[in-house]
Amino acid sequence: MNVKQQLIADVERLPEQSLRLVSVLVNEILLMEEKSKSASELVHRPPFKFGSMAGKIRMSDDFDAPIDDMKEYME
Repeated sequence: MNVKQQLIADVERLPEQSLRLVSVLVNEILLMEEKSKSASELVHRPPFKFGSMAGKIRMSDDFDAPIDDMKEYME
C-alpha cells in the first residue's frame, strides 16, 4: 500500500468533525505549494559573487574611535 492509499484508508475512518479539520489542513498545504511554485518561477537571481559590493560601502575614518556616551563604562 502506497502513501496515498494509506492516507485515503485513514481518512475514511475519521469522524465528520475530523474530516473538516483534514480538509482545512490539506487546503493550507495546497496553498503553500502553489505559493512556493509561483515564487520560485518569479525569482531567478544570478548566483552571488564575492566582492560584488567592493567600493560601494564606506566607513568613516573614526569608526573605531571611542563613543563619548560610553566613556564612563570604559573606565
